[in-house]
Amino acid sequence: AGVPYHVQISTTNTSVNFGSSTSARTARGNITIDAGTFLALSTQPGGDLVIGGSLANNGNSGTAFTANSRRVTFNGTGSQTVTSSNGTTTNFAYLTLDMGTSNANILDVQSMVTMISGELTLTNGTFKLSSASTITPFSGSESIPSTAGYHLNHASAVSNWGSSGSLTVNGLLKIDDGTMTVGSVSGNELVVTSTGTVIINNGALRIAGRLRSVSSGLFTISGGAVTVPTVGNTSSTPPMAASRS
Repeated sequence: AGVPYHVQISTTNTSVNFGSSTSARTARGNITIDAGTFLALSTQPGGDLVIGGSLANNGNSGTAFTANSRRVTFNGTGSQTVTSSNGTTTNFAYLTLDMGTSNANILDVQSMVTMISGELTLTNGTFKLSSASTITPFSGSESIPSTAGYHLNHASAVSNWGSSGSLTVNGLLKIDDGTMTVGSVSGNELVVTSTGTVIINNGALRIAGRLRSVSSGLFTISGGAVTVPTVGNTSSTPPMAASRS
């Protein structure tokens, strides 16, 4: 009770501000920020935002949506989107996907976004970047769960890496276009586990140290380019190795 479904902020100069609330706010459906309106999350810990549908940021500037260092969680199922009708960038701080129980549930980011380095959390569902955004979603040692995915889908999309660490793929990693970097120093690796799938159809995957497929992990290249190592391989095994143990 008391949780709205679709939320649309209309009428020029209308501002919705959650102040210093320590309680999370939830919209079970879509949130739409119309031109000339504003949405500001709480300035206090706990005042996060949960979205069950899509986010349309049609505001006139980067301040149309103010995250205030709060987390935004998408928890719907099916296909949801982040869009903007006028090219406005949505500046997330902490971003979480907890969409159902499968990476078949997709958040398709079709407009420009930013986020704090290393602060994309994939729990369930696939983060699909279909815009010319440059982000650093991963930092340190990271993993993609078996029920989650990460998908680059724009020629000018750039996925950088933060501090030293490796990426373990238990779910889906897919590049249809764009450039993704894994690791930042010698020895950092991309590991594809027995439940993991990596698909490279186009674009570029750049791995700092080495690529390693464990057991029945699937790595498929039908186009694009995979460069390994870009920094150096500290292991005695080759930069690209498969293990059936």
